[in-house]
Amino acid sequence: MNIKDGSKEDTMALSVVSSGVYGDESKDNDVLYYSGQGENFNKKDKHVTDQKLQR
Repeated sequence: MNIKDGSKEDTMALSVVSSGVYGDESKDNDVLYYSGQGENFNKKDKHVTDQKLQR
């Protein structure tokens, strides 16, 4: 995938990682149910935040 930032164009790699810990997970390897993003909000003193794409 190519992205354009102003006049500069870069190539960017994308991936989706399934942790396999959710009960609504499909047994079909061709299907992925997206159910959210972010950090584990069950950790004490931890706040849910958006993940950041960093170089």
